[in-house]
Amino acid sequence: MNLFLDLSKSLLDSQFQINKHEIFIRRNESLLMEDGVVCHLSNREIVRVSVTLLDFGSFQDRTIISQFLESMLRGRLDISSVVSDSEQEQISEMNEKFNKFRDQFKELGSLAPQTIDKPFYNCWFLSLPQLLIILDHVKTADDLQREIWKTRNFSASSLDFYMEYDWARYLYSKA
Repeated sequence: MNLFLDLSKSLLDSQFQINKHEIFIRRNESLLMEDGVVCHLSNREIVRVSVTLLDFGSFQDRTIISQFLESMLRGRLDISSVVSDSEQEQISEMNEKFNKFRDQFKELGSLAPQTIDKPFYNCWFLSLPQLLIILDHVKTADDLQREIWKTRNFSASSLDFYMEYDWARYLYSKA
């Protein structure tokens, strides 16, 4: 129970933070960086990447994450068995976050209607080792997008990021 709540909270907190940034960028159509550089949205897609220190195996599979996050948009946590007061408090806090998460997606839907049907299509939940594997093949911003996109529409249902990324790279090399 605690592992599930901890992972859920971690993912939800990171997505909540990312959503705040996306809402800001979509409202203002740009982002002013600390060094004074202005990054304009200019009809580009926004990619949401949550990064963890450690691997969480199948929990970081794009299909699993997408379904999990969609469940957060549509549901709530409820426990039918007896739980401790602290676990009940954690569940109540998660349900409050779910409500705020839903509110963010309503706003995102109004700012970017194209995201309504697939709200997590541009969402990744990667570990630092997974991100480093991707970065091994990156020299430019375009390279980063190309490498991340290789995993965007690809799933072998293995729940193994490393195998699927390697397989996707192989398939792209043959195209």
